[in-house]
Amino acid sequence: FFFFLPVTLLTMASSSLLLHKAWVICLLIAITGIAQIDCGQPIDDVVIEQIEVSADGSTQSVDNDVTPKRQRQSKRGSAMGIVIKNPRSYPVKYYWWSGTSSVYQGPIGPKSVTATNSYEGHEFYFTFMDRKARQETEFFRIHVVEGVNQYILPPEPGKENDPHYIALMEEKKFVDDYYEEHGYPWLAHYPRNPPIHHMWHADHVGQKHVVKSKATHWTCIPDTGDSRSQPNEDEMERCHASAVKNEEMTMELEVISLEPRAFVIKNTLSDAECELIRTLAAPAMKRSRAGQDGGMETNTRTSSNTWLGRKNHYILDTIYRRAADIVNISESLLVPGQKNNIVEDLQVVYYEIGDEYTPHHDFGADGRPEQRYITLLFYLNEQEDKDSGGETKFPKANNGEGLKIHPGKGSSVMFYSILEDGNADDKSLHAALPVKRGVKWLANFWIWDPSR
Repeated sequence: FFFFLPVTLLTMASSSLLLHKAWVICLLIAITGIAQIDCGQPIDDVVIEQIEVSADGSTQSVDNDVTPKRQRQSKRGSAMGIVIKNPRSYPVKYYWWSGTSSVYQGPIGPKSVTATNSYEGHEFYFTFMDRKARQETEFFRIHVVEGVNQYILPPEPGKENDPHYIALMEEKKFVDDYYEEHGYPWLAHYPRNPPIHHMWHADHVGQKHVVKSKATHWTCIPDTGDSRSQPNEDEMERCHASAVKNEEMTMELEVISLEPRAFVIKNTLSDAECELIRTLAAPAMKRSRAGQDGGMETNTRTSSNTWLGRKNHYILDTIYRRAADIVNISESLLVPGQKNNIVEDLQVVYYEIGDEYTPHHDFGADGRPEQRYITLLFYLNEQEDKDSGGETKFPKANNGEGLKIHPGKGSSVMFYSILEDGNADDKSLHAALPVKRGVKWLANFWIWDPSR
């Protein structure tokens, strides 16, 4: 009987009698040595839903006739990025609790950190593997509250003076002070310096920056069997005459949002370049994944994708060099696989009707100061019409009114995920809206700071 007892009922009970019985059973388990668990004290006339949880993991009981702020879920506000830190020396798992069922969110490594998007009132619970009982055991829950973006799980019993946990609490003080001063949360790794790579100014919507590039458009795909070597002179003259003539192309970066700092760039790619990327990517497409450490398949991201390296094709090399001019960073730093590289391979994404990627940030929270800094989105096909969906939406732009855009085939959107002081930009939250008609092809070009 004890072997199969679900210890998680301690957090699910809703009556005083059941809670007392659960505590007695828990105590029996602890005494017999079947599982190493902390039963705490017997619980009086209190229900779990009426415990406030603070960012550092402390709890405070509230009166039964008072409804905690976090329970007000009737009005769903905008998404907010939250950071969850695990001070324990072993991995834990966490789940979103919908009120009726659990949705697995992923693991959090030992003394590690994760980040997710959430809403006020959301509830998450955390488990560890009790090896003696051979089952997952829940040890903590948080309820997301307005203005709190960092949640620190409680340490292992007896490890309250662990230096790592003490450092987390010192970081929490910095985060609290930063919010008090700026009015928005610190979401980046702590400590983190300001970005070292170039950032274009965005002083007002409509502001334009002119960029010139020697990495001009390919107007056709050369008829050659070697994708890694430059084509012969005749094919170069036919498909890349501007390069043969040593000409430049001009692009304009137009500010479309100040918060987040975002730009639209028209005619970034030629039709032939869009076609080449789609052709190279199509045979290798797999279901997209979301999250850290390789991610997992989830209904928040329902597209397919694959990756193309700079060396996969000489035309991709041209596109990487053109992207370097757009972001004003040396192209020598944009060579995946080489020392000092700060860019990922090009991620090509394919959406069919109904596919989407719900609001998310491109920056992560894996305990490192290195982060995705710039996202350059290449749009590889046209919408069928203005009601076809598939736009990129920034729900926190324009003071929360939002902004959505599909600039058209061959054009791009660029935005920064890091602020000038080194903090991650919560307002860079964005989504790929569901495709309603036709299909959507997109390529993500991610540049890191200060390094990859």
